[in-house]
Amino acid sequence: MSNRLGWNYGHIKRSLDSKDNITYALIVKTPGNIFRLEGIIIAHSLVDEAELLFVFVRKVSRRTGLGAFLLNSALRHLTRTGIIDVFLEVAKSNRAAALLYEKNFFRPVGTRIKYYKRGKMGAEDAIVYRRVLLPHKQF
Repeated sequence: MSNRLGWNYGHIKRSLDSKDNITYALIVKTPGNIFRLEGIIIAHSLVDEAELLFVFVRKVSRRTGLGAFLLNSALRHLTRTGIIDVFLEVAKSNRAAALLYEKNFFRPVGTRIKYYKRGKMGAEDAIVYRRVLLPHKQF
């Protein structure tokens, strides 16, 4: 599992193994009791802030609502852990991801110039998004 911006198995494994990261995964059971990863979010948190490092939805499951479900599930959990601000960055050309985040109340707050290295294609800017979470109230 990788994406076109350079995350590969090694990057993902290191992120999963980090004690400071939180992983949210959506797994489905297929015929024959085989479990398949449909989507994953890896987040890093520090005090009351979190950064979504990696958000991935299997290509065949995109545009089904699964990404929004996984994102909102992760955000609910982060809220319960005391996170207030959530950040992420998106390649400027990745309009589908940007629309998902914007529909889920993330707002652009800056640009990282030439953030994504693209080999022979040069580099691409990243748009930094932020969402403020409402504190979780316990009743």
